[in-house]
Amino acid sequence: MILTVTLNAAIDRTYRVESFRLDAVHRPSACWIVAGGKGINVARTVKRLGGEARATGILAGHNGRFIAGSLRAENIRGSFVWVRGESRTCIAAVDPVHRTQTEINETGPTVPPSAAGRLIRRVRRMIEAEATRYLVLSGSIPPGMPNDVYARITEEACHAGVHV
Repeated sequence: MILTVTLNAAIDRTYRVESFRLDAVHRPSACWIVAGGKGINVARTVKRLGGEARATGILAGHNGRFIAGSLRAENIRGSFVWVRGESRTCIAAVDPVHRTQTEINETGPTVPPSAAGRLIRRVRRMIEAEATRYLVLSGSIPPGMPNDVYARITEEACHAGVHV
């Protein structure tokens, strides 16, 4: 089983906008809205390829509930640490005419320092309970999260014999 960690999950909104220009009003010809963040995208890909993946990370607010619900709808099991605030939204405008993509990514919620310890304990429990063989750590670190959080999670996983 593969466990993915997404510290800064998002709602990804992608708009198809032919001939996108700055300082102009556009009407998208299509829109896709999905739960996102690098680790969540990995879990989705593993699942679609027939593998087994679980997701964990940090979620907040209404957007966090949307993300958790979207994962359930895709049959991706997740167990997240919840914090105050709002999980971010990331917007992409894809222009198929000029073959460009413009992205606007929110920063994400400011997480309390205690969230790192809670997440590390969550990862440890999931590794033990889920027969985890691989751990994927990917994506940005939200404001307030210690910069060494990935190193601390890696240490826990390696101690348990999990490939990172």
